[in-house]
Amino acid sequence: MLGLCHEGVASGKRPDTHCRIRLHWEPASPAGWDVTAHLGLATTEVHLATWSAVPNDWPRLIRPTLHEVLGLCAALDLSNRLAQV
Repeated sequence: MLGLCHEGVASGKRPDTHCRIRLHWEPASPAGWDVTAHLGLATTEVHLATWSAVPNDWPRLIRPTLHEVLGLCAALDLSNRLAQV
């Protein structure tokens, strides 16, 4: 689980893909967190999503979106590898 005590940045990458997700979170006023996700691809990074003023359990809230995106990246990498055969 990511630390929730202050502003932060975390990134993660599935070993079987070229995709990387970078998260940035900071306290929202008056309560909750503003969370932004960026998707790093082979040649660029794109804005994936923003969740504004989400509650303290935001990792549980955004996990399905991140899991789905990483699954799509794995499928895309596989299709690219198969196309090169």
